[in-house]
Amino acid sequence: MKLSRLFIFFYLISFGLFADEQAFIVDAKVMEFDANTQLLKAKDVVIAFKNGAKLMSHSAELDFESLSGVMSSGEDDEFVVFTGMITDKNEKPRPIVVKGKVMIVEIQESETNSSQQRIEVVAEKDVEILYDRDFTAYGDRAVFRNEKVDELDFSSLTDSGTLTLEGESEEHLCRVEHKNGDVIEALRMSFLPFENQIDGWHVHGSITSIGKLREVIVKSDHICWLPKEKVIRLDGKSLILDEEVGSLMSNGSLEIIREGPSENAPIKKVVAKGEVRFDHSDEEHSLGGFGKMVLDYQEKKLVITSPKDKNGFTSPSQQAFFKDSVGKIYADSFEITYELEKNQVKPIDVLIKGNVRMQNQYIPDTTIREILEQYAIADVVKYSPSTNKMILKASRGNRVLYYDKTKGIQVSAPGLFIVRGSNDEFKVRGKGNVRLKFTQNEIAELQKYFPFLQ
Repeated sequence: MKLSRLFIFFYLISFGLFADEQAFIVDAKVMEFDANTQLLKAKDVVIAFKNGAKLMSHSAELDFESLSGVMSSGEDDEFVVFTGMITDKNEKPRPIVVKGKVMIVEIQESETNSSQQRIEVVAEKDVEILYDRDFTAYGDRAVFRNEKVDELDFSSLTDSGTLTLEGESEEHLCRVEHKNGDVIEALRMSFLPFENQIDGWHVHGSITSIGKLREVIVKSDHICWLPKEKVIRLDGKSLILDEEVGSLMSNGSLEIIREGPSENAPIKKVVAKGEVRFDHSDEEHSLGGFGKMVLDYQEKKLVITSPKDKNGFTSPSQQAFFKDSVGKIYADSFEITYELEKNQVKPIDVLIKGNVRMQNQYIPDTTIREILEQYAIADVVKYSPSTNKMILKASRGNRVLYYDKTKGIQVSAPGLFIVRGSNDEFKVRGKGNVRLKFTQNEIAELQKYFPFLQ
C-alpha cells in the first residue's frame, strides 16, 4: 500500500503495541506500508516522539512486528539526526543531538523483568554528538540505551539512560571536546547523565592549564570526567605531562581539580594516590612513593606523603623517595616549593621529614670526578637547590649520623650542614655536640637503615 500524505498518525494501539495512542508520529513525503509483513518504507522521514525527541533521515524501514527500524542518510553530506533531552538526577533536562550515516532503532524486553522494555538506538559511520551544549564528540559508533522503561512507550526514549561512543580502533579513537578546550580521546566513552559524568577507557588527551594556551597531556586506562564538579579522575596506569612542571605517573588513582566560577577555570591541583612518581621537567630529578602526592598549581608546591600503619609507622619499603644523578633520599614525606622561571620549574625549598635516610653513590667513568659513597640519617632535612645547601636535624634525644665511606669520615651531631659543590664535592660541618666517631649503638642504627654496610 503506497501512501503520499505528508502526515500519517499511527494509532499503535490497534497493533497492541502501546498503552496509549499517538506514541509517535511519522512524517514523510513518500510511504509504503505492507500490512502482511508490518513493514513500513519511507523517504524524507521525520519521526516525532511525544516528549519532543525527533529522528530525521533520508530513508527508513520500520518493522512493527520486530519493533525495529533502520534509518539511512542520502548524499555524502547528509546524516541521520536524532535530537532530544536526557534528564539528570536533579531532573534537569540536557539537550542531545546525535548524527550518523545510519541509525538502527530496536525495542527489547528487559532481561530481568519481562514487564519492562529496553530501547536502543545505534548510530554508525561518521558519528557526531552534541551533548549538553558543552561537549562535541566524534566516533565510529554510538549507542543510546534506555534501561528503565516500565511500559513500551517511546515518550521515555530520552528521559534516562546511557550513551556510549566508540572509536573504530586503537588507531582511530573516539574524541570528546569540551568548550573550554579540553580534549579526550578514548577507545570507548560513556555519557552517564544521571550521574553527571563521562567515563572513558584506554584514554589519552589534553586539558587546558591555568587559563593559558599551554596544555597538560593525560593518558590513562580509565577516566571519569565530572564537568560540573570540575574534576577529572584517572584510574589504573595514568600519566599527566606538563612540559613546564614535569610528568606525574600513577598506578592507583589520580584527580585533576579545577577551581573557579567558570567551567574553564584553571587547574588548582593534581592529587595522586597509590604508587606514584613525579619526574621533573629537567629530566634529572624524580620523586616517588606509595602514598599520596599533591601537585598544587596555585600554591606552587609538590607534596608527597607515605602510607602509615595503625600505629602511625611507615615501613622503609613504603617510604617516599627523591633521586638525581648522584643519589637518593628516602623519607616519610617531602614538600617542594617551586617557582616558574622562563617557563620552567625552579625548586626553591625542599622540606623532608620522618626517618630520613640519604645515600649518595657515584662511580665515575672518567677521572674528572672521584668515587662517591656517602650515607646519612636524620629526622628533618631542609634543602635549598639554588645554593646546594642542606641542613640535617635530629629530634630531641636523637642524633644526625653522617658516614663518608670513601674518605672514612664519621660525624655524629644534633645538627649538620652539608654544602654540595659544582663538582659534587661535599663540605660537612656539625652543629652542637659533635663527635667524629660512632658509638656501637650508632653503628647499629646506621646498619639498620643501610644493611649492606654490615
